[in-house]
Amino acid sequence: EDRLLRREAGRFLGAYLCGVPIESIGNSEQGRLEIIAYSRKNGNVNFEELSKPVNIDAEGALLEGLTKKEEDKQSIVQMMGLVAELRKYKKAEFGYRSIAALDFQLQTSQKYMDQREKQGQARYGITQGFSLLEQHAEVFEKLVVAVGRSTPASELIAIIEDSTPAPAK
Repeated sequence: EDRLLRREAGRFLGAYLCGVPIESIGNSEQGRLEIIAYSRKNGNVNFEELSKPVNIDAEGALLEGLTKKEEDKQSIVQMMGLVAELRKYKKAEFGYRSIAALDFQLQTSQKYMDQREKQGQARYGITQGFSLLEQHAEVFEKLVVAVGRSTPASELIAIIEDSTPAPAK
């Protein structure tokens, strides 16, 4: 149970810090708590648009696909749950789910990514996730407790905003 709460609190914190909105908080078909972030700031990638031939430029890039910046954000969001569990337990059970979620997102990138590039994105998300969890360790622990109480998203955001110092101007 604590592993799951840590994974989902980590994903929520990662999404918030990266400016990626949360699509839903609920239970998966298997009954597990699941926090799902959108693909990008303005919602999910539109698969109908991606499949249209006019959506591909001369170099084969998907015009409506994720940008490099969006790929980086998804790498952090998808890997941060895995990292959150790993930090406490030294092993991330079901880490393949995080990898599969990231792989799915990267398949919608503007530029084709081979397996080596996808692994690089996962490593980027893992290293950034470790760094962000170190920086926000106190608020993360508050989120774990709150997620365990099924706290609504608006209150989870308030926990982060009340605990995070305002950026210097």
